[in-house]
Amino acid sequence: MKRTAAILLVSLLPVACGGKEEAQFGAPRQVPAADRPTNWGASTHDRLDAMTVGPAQGATAGGPPSVSVQVPDGWKKLSSSGRQFRDAEFQVTGEPDTDCYLTLGVGGGAAGNLGRWFGQFGRSDVPTVSSLPAIELAGKPARLVALEGAMGGKDDWAALIAFFADGAQVTSLKFTGPRAVVQQHRDGFLALARAIKLGGSSGGGARQAPPIQPGAQMPADHPGAAHPGGGAAAPAPVANDGPFTADVPSGWQAKAGKPMHHTFGEAGEVYISMLGSNLGQAIGIWRGEFVEFQGAPPPSEADLAALPNVQFLGDDAVLLDVKGHYKGMSGKEIAAGRMLVAARFDGGTLTFCKLIGTAGDVEAQRDAFLAFLGSVRRNQ
Repeated sequence: MKRTAAILLVSLLPVACGGKEEAQFGAPRQVPAADRPTNWGASTHDRLDAMTVGPAQGATAGGPPSVSVQVPDGWKKLSSSGRQFRDAEFQVTGEPDTDCYLTLGVGGGAAGNLGRWFGQFGRSDVPTVSSLPAIELAGKPARLVALEGAMGGKDDWAALIAFFADGAQVTSLKFTGPRAVVQQHRDGFLALARAIKLGGSSGGGARQAPPIQPGAQMPADHPGAAHPGGGAAAPAPVANDGPFTADVPSGWQAKAGKPMHHTFGEAGEVYISMLGSNLGQAIGIWRGEFVEFQGAPPPSEADLAALPNVQFLGDDAVLLDVKGHYKGMSGKEIAAGRMLVAARFDGGTLTFCKLIGTAGDVEAQRDAFLAFLGSVRRNQ
């Protein structure tokens, strides 16, 4: 069959890429305080109506606890990379393929995080917390997860994860790398977990972003800041499902029983999920849901490099745009379909947001989808 579908590498960042299809934004406006749908003097928690979780052990009001550690022999503490959920970073000396980082107090609970870690290795046999070996992390009783296999497209990989839960919040130390190297440095990893000390008092508040000052102009890139018709944008409903929070566009309907899963239009749906595969494999799978790409070779490095960037989870993600005869793995079929997928690889997991529907419905929802992507954040 002659392949008629095409991947549209749409330019979504006009300054960076140019092109004929550019997202259009209204001019900046000053909105009187009384007319603003959002109270910008409120905390991030109140603005987003986010769920309440307690502070991480050792947290202090105004920020996360300080981290101090006497690293064991054969290990080194790295300078901060600035990446999200990495409160301290370490590495085995002379082993650049290893990655080890401390994450303080993220939501999802022990069971949710265990499911995510096991899913990164393609496993569904998630154990109970009580069945895992007892160890020590940052002076607290903790448990140890040991995983081996393929992770993020890397074969013969392994992970050791020390963690403890304080209510819904989980603090973890995660160590990944080639299986033989991780096994060799297991004792050093456990020594590192014991050596970590968290400063500050345990009665402080949870992490919060500094409030935007009253009277300040709404950030130009904030979803819903303005719309083409002018005037103040209506407040978007907030979805706070599982590990994510986002502003939901008007007209999207939540799908019962499925977190961060919405429907729109004739047969459209949009959802956020995570995979343990690498980007190339995932794009090959998504393209293969279209008849015209079934049996096609996997995307090349040049194909991946040519994909445009969008904002998703507060950072750059790639955007895939495919048109054609859609036959999804769930059985859904759309003769004249279109799919948009934003995806980013972080910490061994590919997190993506996928929108699928008729070509006309997807085009009508494209700007709303971009705004939604820009609003998605992980729950702390």
